[in-house]
Amino acid sequence: MKQVSEFGLPSTGAVLAFMVDCLGVPRKTDAYDYKEIERLEAGGLAEAKYWAVARKIMDAIIASFLDHETASQTIDMAFQQTVTAPIKRIHWLMQKGVLVPVPERAAPHEASYWKRNATGKLENFGEILVHDWIEFLAWHEFLVGKFGSAGKPRHNVIFYWACRFLVPFLAVNLNDYQRNNSMFESGMPAGKFWYLPLAVLSKGTNEKPRIKWPVNAVLEWWEDLLGSDLASHASQLCDPGDDSYPCY
Repeated sequence: MKQVSEFGLPSTGAVLAFMVDCLGVPRKTDAYDYKEIERLEAGGLAEAKYWAVARKIMDAIIASFLDHETASQTIDMAFQQTVTAPIKRIHWLMQKGVLVPVPERAAPHEASYWKRNATGKLENFGEILVHDWIEFLAWHEFLVGKFGSAGKPRHNVIFYWACRFLVPFLAVNLNDYQRNNSMFESGMPAGKFWYLPLAVLSKGTNEKPRIKWPVNAVLEWWEDLLGSDLASHASQLCDPGDDSYPCY
């Protein structure tokens, strides 16, 4: 479906599959199954099926912090606002030998303002996060259209993609959240970039460097607050009779 290049970027499907793993979203639900995610990640789905599965996974990711119905409605609203935003300029992309005009739109009017109540407290921050997330996916899809995608992108390609696109995008938005007093880190340890992957260097010659993901940092913070291992609270955290979420 996308042009394949040895030096291509990770596909949008691969980015969504990574988010599923990173955020702990189930890889199998009533809406999609494990094989669909694998095929989405590898680019093995037809165009219509690709975006149908991608949308189901987007709903599941947003539903991890909003209820499912609200998640789907919020994504629909963000997409609608995006396609009705004013056009800044036109990009031309080659699709199957044909130049196709692709509009680059300005920020939707609704996304340009931070809604606050009478006391000045920020409202609907979840909607802002969804807007920014969809903007990230749209820009990534634009880059994939420009440079192609690869089944397993090379590490140096991932490095440049992260340094020149992912990290700057995150930095600008996180600064915006802080500047608007969004309380994005409410309840979390201050002064630490816990929401970003952390490279943990080896302490010995036989130990390999590893990456600590944000979900691990959150779990460790919970253990610190509780003063005990989370495994000791297994009976309270999940249903021992539920085989889909085994307790340890």
